[in-house]
Amino acid sequence: MADVLEADPLTEWLGGSHDVATTETRLSRRGLAYLLHEGRKDRPFARAFWQYQRIRALTFRHLSVEPGTAGLGWFQQHYERISPLRSCIDGAGFDVAVHSARRGVGLAAIEMRTSPERSWAKVRDLVREACVPSVDDKARPEVGLVLHFLKKDSRKHAGKKRLNADPRQRGHGCRFGAFSFGCMEEAAAIAVALTHQPELLLVLRGIDVASDELSVPTWAFVLPFERVRRAAHRAGARLARTHPHWKVKPLGATYHAGEDFRRLAEGLRRMHELLEFGLLEAGDRIGHGLAAGVDPERWAREHPVTVQPVEERLLDLLWELDWYKSGELPADAGRVEQVRAEALDLTKRMFGACQDLDHLGLARRSLHESAVLRRLGYPFVHGRVPEDDIEKLVHRYLTDAPMFARGQDLVEVRMSDGELRMLRLVGHRLRVEIARREMTIEANPTSNLLINDMGSVDSHPAFRFQPIPGGSRHDEQPVQLSINTDDPISFATSLGDEYAYLYGALLSGKVGAHHALQWLAARRDDGFRSRFTLPASSDLKAVHELSPSRR
Repeated sequence: MADVLEADPLTEWLGGSHDVATTETRLSRRGLAYLLHEGRKDRPFARAFWQYQRIRALTFRHLSVEPGTAGLGWFQQHYERISPLRSCIDGAGFDVAVHSARRGVGLAAIEMRTSPERSWAKVRDLVREACVPSVDDKARPEVGLVLHFLKKDSRKHAGKKRLNADPRQRGHGCRFGAFSFGCMEEAAAIAVALTHQPELLLVLRGIDVASDELSVPTWAFVLPFERVRRAAHRAGARLARTHPHWKVKPLGATYHAGEDFRRLAEGLRRMHELLEFGLLEAGDRIGHGLAAGVDPERWAREHPVTVQPVEERLLDLLWELDWYKSGELPADAGRVEQVRAEALDLTKRMFGACQDLDHLGLARRSLHESAVLRRLGYPFVHGRVPEDDIEKLVHRYLTDAPMFARGQDLVEVRMSDGELRMLRLVGHRLRVEIARREMTIEANPTSNLLINDMGSVDSHPAFRFQPIPGGSRHDEQPVQLSINTDDPISFATSLGDEYAYLYGALLSGKVGAHHALQWLAARRDDGFRSRFTLPASSDLKAVHELSPSRR
């Protein structure tokens, strides 16, 4: 961090009193003081000074999402703009993150997220870099690195933009073939790094899926997650013998879901799939998870009619039918028939003929099974012959380009009383299941406010996940809830800011200061309990054993 600051030309001029204020803040103070007194007539300096301030403000606006600008697309645009400017802090990014996050809070543990490399040696070096040895030993927090697979809706091929979902991929012949192969390369690099050096688990503490939520389905991450978890399990078993004092816990996982959705059912389905198909396990976390905390009645009033791709609507209906078949939801005969009739109509539009809904339901489940994907050779399916009728449906779904195109047609969906009842019951059951598995929802107030277009922080579902002390909603199933920053640069925020925003929302909702602070303290405890970091990562001796070159 000191090297980064000393590389700033202003430091050479103004000195390095970084604990007082940044060099840019001190430059601004001196410039204003000069213009207000002896420099009042110095027009050349005034012109240069204010032009410099304009450039600073424009740079900030270029990199951070402006308040009131809603939507995931805007966030992605700003997030991508950060990358070209990162080169000046290469090798010190984790130091910068720790120093920034410690401001104003007693930081006991920090998790940092970044994308993995496709080389095991680079993954190893990335983990070693995250050790953050420059922090004072006495004030050193626990440190963890979470490597996230980033969802992307498209790729460039021969200079043209191609959808990752389009099965017309010459080398793969299936949906998300090239994208999934890239994720599997990243997963393989992580697995090999852990095989060569199990000690990396001291700092490499989790995997994640993030970014464009609707662009890639859940099943595309089944194989990468399985590969990394198996390697981490073997590495953890070795460390239990060689470093028992580290008390290494299993690798954690978090998955961003339920923040961006066209229909509430779609958001709930994508969250439920993580539990239904085992991508997340007990003690893992769900990023955002807003769909499970949204009030269905309010959502229905605000969205009486929406449009959705045929394919996604059909998946929502098959998912709903599975709830009724399992007996976990009361099967209202009228609603079941309504769902089946709509689903059959959509199968005709997508497949060209009506399909057996029971078979399609089994195909939806088989698509999320690693054994089925491997038998089909995914993500290379050329020449593979499915074994039975269900796998034939899965194979057709993965490879049929005309069917894919028909599935992208938009269909208008109107909210009905039957669907509203289903949403209410499923939301409750989902919260119960998340709580039973001791999973934690990661709340990111600023991010959620902008991307989900909530209007105000006081309508945040966090207050549904965790009822306010003294409030009236004691019938809700409480879910562990942590408060996080998501992307602090793009959203121009910090951990202290996020707590302050929720505190202000509680006060504006007529919650007393005592109860508000009590609620925030409980969220702090939830976050600390659900952390993936290890106490041993705050021990410099352990860090030096992981990365001797960083002594």
